[in-house]
Amino acid sequence: MIRINCKWAFYLTISFCCNVAVLGCGNETKQESKRETGPDCVYYENRLIHNPSPLSVHILKIDIRKCSIQLVTAQGTEYEGETISSMAKRTHAYAGINGGFFVGGGKKEGIPVGILKVGNIWHSIFSSSLGAMGWKNGDQTTLFGQLNVQASLRIGDDIFPIDEVNKFRNKEQKVLYTSIPRKRPGVSGNGTEITIESNKLVSMNNNIVPQIPKGSYVYSIGSDAKIGIKNVQEGDSAQLKFKFNETRVNQSSSTSPPEVWEEMDVILGVGPLLVKDGKIISEYQYVGDINRGFINSKHPRTAICIDGENKWNFVVVDGRTQRSVGLSIPALADFMRSLGCVNALNLDGGGSSTMYFNGQIRNAPSGNPSMGEKPKERPAPNGLFVMPN
Repeated sequence: MIRINCKWAFYLTISFCCNVAVLGCGNETKQESKRETGPDCVYYENRLIHNPSPLSVHILKIDIRKCSIQLVTAQGTEYEGETISSMAKRTHAYAGINGGFFVGGGKKEGIPVGILKVGNIWHSIFSSSLGAMGWKNGDQTTLFGQLNVQASLRIGDDIFPIDEVNKFRNKEQKVLYTSIPRKRPGVSGNGTEITIESNKLVSMNNNIVPQIPKGSYVYSIGSDAKIGIKNVQEGDSAQLKFKFNETRVNQSSSTSPPEVWEEMDVILGVGPLLVKDGKIISEYQYVGDINRGFINSKHPRTAICIDGENKWNFVVVDGRTQRSVGLSIPALADFMRSLGCVNALNLDGGGSSTMYFNGQIRNAPSGNPSMGEKPKERPAPNGLFVMPN
């Protein structure tokens, strides 16, 4: 869990006409706002918008001075995840929202997808371009960008590619497994397992390494991977290398050098980016495998942003209910900009969208009705939480 200092501030407006054009707001639009004060530094707002379809939006505004924000990963050795309310109660959080994507079915159920680095431990990488944010513990530095991360392993004088991190390995792949507190995903067929401790190769064999000691990692090579390791031997020096490449989302947008991304204590890649440098992003071709339906259909959404006063904004939009229809990605981008967001990122949504505040879930998690799932709070691989100092 990574912590940054913060203080809450909140300005409440109750009106009967909103100014978010993409929601179709006009003279017939009505908006109601409710605010509740939590312990110490926490404020929460629920906006009910009718135009004419109903929409319920939950907002937390965070001023970075007197609380802390932590990225918390699910507890347990399996990949079944943990609910946001469980993570919040376990860590004594004031408030929280769900975080990154994860695999939603089959034998890979619950495995995180996207980019995730917490402290010095990499949980996942994504080689295609993906919306991401990073922050540095202590000095309040935050980054937003369209990012891809590539990894490699240098052993002696040889450099070996890494296809995935902490994912299921097939016969053709080279996968890195780090010392996260989870049971390793499975592998297909035989292969070679190279264990690295303290930047030294300590073992190399054909047996699966079930438990990776803290601070160590395993480089797993599939039996059909076209890679030569005949010059590698125990005692060789070894070093991981992560390459960061931020893509410019429009001609005027800024990018951060790879070495600045490398300094971030937390990197969370989900996406797509919604707002960059104060401008709404209207082209979503930079979002990896995200499909058109995900972008243009109305769904429950979760998003995060930094506004012009350097405040964090946590936003959850309910959907798939009679009380709230949800938002498309373009509508969500417009709404985030209306909050004053300078940089904003979409997080995992749909049935995962959850906001916890002051001891209870405040939104209406929808589950996935198309798969026969009843409305309920869904387990997640990680979340973002507001903590006392």
